[in-house]
Amino acid sequence: EGLDAAIVNPCFVIGAGDHYRRKSSWFVQMKRKPPRFSINGGINVIPVKDVVQGLLNANQYGKRGERYVLSGKNIPFRELINLYAEIAGFPKPSLMMPDFLIRKSISMIGRSTFVSEEQRNSIYYFAGRFFYYDPRKARLDLHLPPSGDLRIALTEMSNWFKMNP
Repeated sequence: EGLDAAIVNPCFVIGAGDHYRRKSSWFVQMKRKPPRFSINGGINVIPVKDVVQGLLNANQYGKRGERYVLSGKNIPFRELINLYAEIAGFPKPSLMMPDFLIRKSISMIGRSTFVSEEQRNSIYYFAGRFFYYDPRKARLDLHLPPSGDLRIALTEMSNWFKMNP
């Protein structure tokens, strides 16, 4: 409608300073109660510092009316869980649970009780799904470098959650 704006949609943001998800974050839940099994599927994660740079660059280089997906690294859930287990110091899950069993369990829990925020935000709700995105448009149009190191962002996030329970 003529608004001089570019739209920026970040993928799954990780990093220090998430005041709103100190209790409901996937990562807080995994640290508190380590998963016994991994799941299929995957997600695109982006360090918060890359999101900030993307927002600044969108203001400078973004094209009016364009939408930019700020994406980092496409990573299988299994790899993400294992990497975070290594960083946060909990055991890596050794079993893989079939997607249909996870979805069936979740639907049964949802019907029999009130679903808590923790259950609603569980990584297991995304079993078997792939949330992968291509960073090329945003990187080229917004003059962005490749996404930062995932291990560093997860370590910073883990340390921040420890210091801000």
